[in-house]
Amino acid sequence: LPEALVPDDDIITFEPSVTTEKSTIPKFDIPIDDVYFRGLLGDRLLVKDANNTPTLVNVSDAISNTRLIALYFSAHWCGPCRGFTPLLIEFYDYLKNEVAPTHGLELIFVSSDRDEAQFQQY
Repeated sequence: LPEALVPDDDIITFEPSVTTEKSTIPKFDIPIDDVYFRGLLGDRLLVKDANNTPTLVNVSDAISNTRLIALYFSAHWCGPCRGFTPLLIEFYDYLKNEVAPTHGLELIFVSSDRDEAQFQQY
């Protein structure tokens, strides 16, 4: 396993930082080692917006204000994965929409597909 990504001696605080009409979005002051994740994942991630339009985003931006990062390995050819992925998406959307806009969990999908066409299909 890699060395701790969050040193044990750091103080973790929860500070409401942005106020909107609907809610207070929490700011998690946790030192996630984005250098480690950039080395692991590359400098940019492909992120799809609400309209399913893919956009390249810097890894540092994608994991900012995050308490926990989950890497989800899956592929279109994996039957059990195809059954689990919709449940995982439903859980993540529930957290994002019903529990808190910024819940501190980011899921990063890591494709095990054999080519880009299979990835886009999934």
